[in-house]
Amino acid sequence: MMEFGAKPITRGLAVAFTALCLSAAPALADVLLITNAPDSRLLQVSDDGSAVTTLAGPANGLADPTSMAYDGAGNLFIASQDNKTIYKRAPDGTMAIYASGLTTLRNMTVSPTGEVYMTETLSGTSIQRVNPDGSLTTFAAGSGASEVIFDSSGTLIYTSGLKVYTHDLGTDTSTEFADLTATAIAGAINGLALDAAGNLYGSLNFTNKVVEIGFDGTVADFITANLDRPSGILFEDSGTVLVTNFVVSGDVNRYAADGTFVETLISGLLQPKSVVTAQGAPVVTPEPPEPVPEPATLFILGAGLAAGLRFRRKAKG
Repeated sequence: MMEFGAKPITRGLAVAFTALCLSAAPALADVLLITNAPDSRLLQVSDDGSAVTTLAGPANGLADPTSMAYDGAGNLFIASQDNKTIYKRAPDGTMAIYASGLTTLRNMTVSPTGEVYMTETLSGTSIQRVNPDGSLTTFAAGSGASEVIFDSSGTLIYTSGLKVYTHDLGTDTSTEFADLTATAIAGAINGLALDAAGNLYGSLNFTNKVVEIGFDGTVADFITANLDRPSGILFEDSGTVLVTNFVVSGDVNRYAADGTFVETLISGLLQPKSVVTAQGAPVVTPEPPEPVPEPATLFILGAGLAAGLRFRRKAKG
């Protein structure tokens, strides 16, 4: 309870007065970030899909953004494919170039220790680590690597066509553990994600399904409904799953934990690719102004405050 002089102010009045002055920022769990590739935008989308804000675009240097990944400090790294640049978006929303002048750039991920790894296509497609001094260290040269991700233990996983590998960075050797050729009609694996338990999932863009990929080589259908060239996969904290559809007028769909369709979160995007849950400080959009109190309400508030001041003066006397 607040006190004004010797006169207590009731909780209801204090809350009403505060509501005239403050508005709350959206909770991070209620904010998603999506790359919209061809029009080169990074979108902030509310968890129910009702509000869409452009956080960054061509004016910030983005050119066909594809994958996104966070480091442990909450910095968001964005692969900008057409201008071969990786951007770093700090938790406060400021953006800066992290690496530029790259020969080619396909996809990107961040290791548990904060190192940025990317796949490139110039030398038969390899994996490259972007070192802090801007130099590159090459792994799995000529492997055809495309999608790349780290599990929580620091194991690097990558795809090449419809095959999936782990890679030992110490010895620079790859081990194939899954082949999805019999599962897919054609194409390649167009997205990788891990759920909270560490299970691996992949998007099959031409077969229009998301599959669970066992580290023992087994493959099982997970999501098969309402997909059109699926790409990005996000396991939400609530247990639901988001999948982007990488087509013109593409949808972002939400599914239950068992893979059944729940809803289309947002539709009509221009080839949405990657989706993550926001970390750090989201952009706070202005809220509608609070209604101005009726004159009678203002009179009552003013009279109450004046009475409190008179009471305080008498108490001092």
